Amino acid sequence: MTTYIPVHVPEPHYPAMLERLIELTSGGTREDPLPVEKAPTDVPGEPASDDFEERWRAAWDDLRADGQKIFVYVARRHGERVPYADVVDDLFGGVPRSAQNATISITPRLKRNKFDKWPMKAEPDENGLMTYLMDDATAQTILRVADETAA
Repeated sequence: MTTYIPVHVPEPHYPAMLERLIELTSGGTREDPLPVEKAPTDVPGEPASDDFEERWRAAWDDLRADGQKIFVYVARRHGERVPYADVVDDLFGGVPRSAQNATISITPRLKRNKFDKWPMKAEPDENGLMTYLMDDATAQTILRVADETAA
């Protein structure tokens, strides 16, 4: 008899988690990746609003340093789909658990600062692996706030 247990996963990471479970249970990589509908690239995350910068400043102060690094990293690559694997390798020395801890901490901190979504698109690619996409205006605000608070 198979026993099932509930697993709570942040929604943006659900497809990647499914892919990993398939790999673990099949003894290798899945040959026929899960079908993923391509999302439009012109609507990355929560749209900028008149009070975006003010809310972002408050959220920035609330984010942990590792969460801030993720946003700066993606902002520097705005307009490009940034694979989660790049975040893990470049920011967390290839240690997925450290990246997971950082990403898990982001959502509640943003919600405390009146964000319904991350200010970038988080979606799976054609292989079901997570990617991040940020528009130019959002990236400029994030980088400006990061630079001002670093000074």
